[in-house]
Amino acid sequence: MQIQLCKKSILRLGTGMPSLLSSLRDRDHSLTVKDCLNRCQACDQGFIIATADGLPMRAKHAEQLLNDLDSLAEEEG
Repeated sequence: MQIQLCKKSILRLGTGMPSLLSSLRDRDHSLTVKDCLNRCQACDQGFIIATADGLPMRAKHAEQLLNDLDSLAEEEG
């Protein structure tokens, strides 16, 4: 799955950011970090902003994003 992440939103994770990126790569996702995904309102509210194969996603924390991505991959698989 092609995952794009908003750089600003994942930088808020601090020391948790490398763990999220590693987890995404371990799941064999193709990962790109963009400066902005143009969903600033949700980003400013503290959400992690992403797209998965073009589908906009947001999550309050990394574990929620990973769970949502796993569910989406399962539906597609």
